[in-house]
Amino acid sequence: MHFTDEEIAKLTPRIQNAGTEVVEAKAGKGSATLSMAFAAARMGESCLRGLMGESGVVECAYVANTIAGLPFFATKCTLGPQGIAQVHGLGPLSAFEAKALEKAIPDLEKQIAKGVAFVKNN
Repeated sequence: MHFTDEEIAKLTPRIQNAGTEVVEAKAGKGSATLSMAFAAARMGESCLRGLMGESGVVECAYVANTIAGLPFFATKCTLGPQGIAQVHGLGPLSAFEAKALEKAIPDLEKQIAKGVAFVKNN
């Protein structure tokens, strides 16, 4: 399915702020924890499937790689008996996606440096 530029412009902030949207829909009486729990359960199950040798187990993970010119980046990974068997590239990006990635890189660099410093100092 392909979205128009207008649809992408409307959907992107909704996806980025989905957790807030859930809280607002619940009028402050809940959160999006069920979504986070489902994601954690799915990742845990996929890790176990990969570790048990099942082939073709692919999940997105924040791992060491140089895909975006950064030391860490979230991308699709094939899981296997030794952990990450393959880190996949980003694939072709639309102009909108390429621009968003370029805009995000400076902040990602700062956040990665902050995380690395934290690990080194603790």
